[in-house]
Amino acid sequence: MSEFKFACSNCGQNILSDTTQVGTSVTCPSCQTPLIVPNIPAGTSTAPPPSAPGLRRADSSSYNPPPPPNVTPVVEKTSGLAIASLVCSLSSFVICIGWLPGIICGHLAKAELRRNPKLKGSGLATAGLVIGYISLAFLILFCALLTPAFIKGFKRGLERGRQNRQPYIQGNN
Repeated sequence: MSEFKFACSNCGQNILSDTTQVGTSVTCPSCQTPLIVPNIPAGTSTAPPPSAPGLRRADSSSYNPPPPPNVTPVVEKTSGLAIASLVCSLSSFVICIGWLPGIICGHLAKAELRRNPKLKGSGLATAGLVIGYISLAFLILFCALLTPAFIKGFKRGLERGRQNRQPYIQGNN
């Protein structure tokens, strides 16, 4: 029984194991990630003694049975709110009010992504927020430019209405 070391795939901690543990499941002593002890590569010498700095012995009491061979891979999920934020913000170029749900969904998506780091979609949420705020800025600029022209036209219409008004004449019938 010879000893060898391998690194945890999650935290990089060096773990000291022996050849009897090859193929079995152990838990990393640092990050508690379940690992399968790998085979010893050919020509690899045995590991230094357990007292060497940076090495920790795998806890033999935390062995788990090996996982079944047909384990399905973990599919990373994308936040639905992040997708909704981007879609709504892009729709603001067609539907003028799309920026509002885009901004709201973007902020909700960012909060959801902070709470659940396994979710993906931070870039989608950021893009939705940026496009939503740009659309809002364009809408404000558009309204600011059109308001004086609208007021001027409204005043001109009132003046023409006053000039064209005819007095009401009652008939003697």
